[in-house]
Amino acid sequence: MGVRFDDVTLPEAVERAMALLEDYGGYVVTPNSEIVYACRGTEGLADVLGAAALTLPDGIGVVYASKILGRPLKGKVAGIDFAAGLMERMAESGKKLFLLGAKPGVAEKAAEKLREKYPGLCICGTHDGYFKEDAPVVEEINASGADVVFVCLGAPKQEFWMAAHREELRGKLLVGLGGSLDVFAGLVQRAPETFRKLGLEWFYRLLREPSRFGRMLRLPLFLLWVIAARIKGEDQMPEKPRKETRPKKRRRRRSGALGAPLYVIFVLSVSLVLAFLSWRGICDVFALDKEYTTAVVTVEKDESMGEIASMLKDEGIIRHRWLFRLYASVSGARDKITAGAYELNTDMDYHAIVTSMGEKSSTRQTIMVTIPEGYTMEQIFRLLDSKGVCDYDNLMETAAEHDYNFSFLKDLPLGDATRLEGYLFPDTYEFYLGEQALYAINRMLVNFDAKVTDDMREKAVDIAGSVHNLVIIASMIEKETDGEDQQNIASVIYNRLNNPTSETAGFLQIDATLYYVTGRLVTQEDYETVDSPYNTYLYKGLPAGPISNPGMASIYAALNPASTKYYYYALDKEGTHHFFKTYAEHSAFVASLGNG
Repeated sequence: MGVRFDDVTLPEAVERAMALLEDYGGYVVTPNSEIVYACRGTEGLADVLGAAALTLPDGIGVVYASKILGRPLKGKVAGIDFAAGLMERMAESGKKLFLLGAKPGVAEKAAEKLREKYPGLCICGTHDGYFKEDAPVVEEINASGADVVFVCLGAPKQEFWMAAHREELRGKLLVGLGGSLDVFAGLVQRAPETFRKLGLEWFYRLLREPSRFGRMLRLPLFLLWVIAARIKGEDQMPEKPRKETRPKKRRRRRSGALGAPLYVIFVLSVSLVLAFLSWRGICDVFALDKEYTTAVVTVEKDESMGEIASMLKDEGIIRHRWLFRLYASVSGARDKITAGAYELNTDMDYHAIVTSMGEKSSTRQTIMVTIPEGYTMEQIFRLLDSKGVCDYDNLMETAAEHDYNFSFLKDLPLGDATRLEGYLFPDTYEFYLGEQALYAINRMLVNFDAKVTDDMREKAVDIAGSVHNLVIIASMIEKETDGEDQQNIASVIYNRLNNPTSETAGFLQIDATLYYVTGRLVTQEDYETVDSPYNTYLYKGLPAGPISNPGMASIYAALNPASTKYYYYALDKEGTHHFFKTYAEHSAFVASLGNG
């Protein structure tokens, strides 16, 4: 094959690696059949693999090839298993590890997980695989004092990198591990143990990522190459001598004249049926030979994989419910599917179907929802539920329990959903159907955060004492305004708050705060009997919290009240407010309405 493997078991491989650490270091490669086959077309790759201090057979294809060539290896030594055994020994001996590769942030996450899994393991540094210059990375590794470096840059890049820098990193053990950092970080799932024991990891990866099908075609090409080498006598071990054995006489079994032909016909028929069914299954998995059709499917939050598969079959997106369920169980598809509505089509293979039903899918259906100014949190959540955006109960639970990282919420304790009242900014939003409550709420909070600037917040502290107080005032303005008089209403509220010795004695006496509690038309009796911190007839000062989610006009008015001496206002018959300085003026106006 042109690549010489070390014939070792996993424990033997770890022992050799530890011995290399005590000696001169070097680098370890873990080629599979795909990498070995790539040596044919990649200049210098065979030499790089041959110069490794330890070459481990990472793949069942390599093990099969060794048997075909008459040089059977002891077994497969997966790179990730080798790394696990090596880290156990390093944790015991105090050797230091450096992680190199993967996307930014992955190595750090992997380090965190590995420290938890291997207590005592010293990870002295990390660096992502997205670098242009090698020298600073080599310098960083040397400065870290690492004994072992896991080089996860993907093959064959990592093999060439280790060979190029082994002298600069002399004394260290470099181990090429491909995409192992993603596994260590918990971002990619390994094949279940059953698949690993059967040597079917390649099949598991194919089920999870059908796009690998083209790459998988190299496996049979590799085996054909090996068989051809065997036939030509290349890389062949001498055959072991076999003992002479005398063939035993077999009793001839009598059969009818048609027995043999019928048997052959039966076997051929079964083979044809199996081939046909296999092809049908392959066509379904990889979206081959399907008539084009589209469908919008809606996935509910608690739907099972069986229910989803049945829906896909009913809509004509897949042909075989059982096969899709098998794929889903192997690939962990249910964890990737998010509740929502999605537009799918028969050009999608199984992997694309699952991906298209994910949280960030471009096929996910959206809806425009306008949240009116002055809506309460309860009204907003009911609206989102009715539009199919989020479940009402999930919204309430998230509002109460999720600790959103906004400065304006930091002093509002968790446990009560009304803590977000006033901060769900009214606007027109594009939501996903079936969107997670966490993100739907976050959109409105982000909007509030953007609209209410730092300058506005500073002014809120000056005029109202805090941002929260300002939002309470703005929410009352929103509920009381006729649409044109926000600043005058703001002046009445501030005049009453700031002049407790006036006729109003510090009471705001706003019916909307009582309506927020009772949810019905407020009566004179309610002024005295509804014992609530939202009853601004019984309790002086501001109510316990905002009573609506105000728009920008009301927030602006709360920040910029008109300069007046008004303490009262009342609506006329046309729905326009009139403002008054004294109770006598107010009473006379109200009386005139009754006489009219």
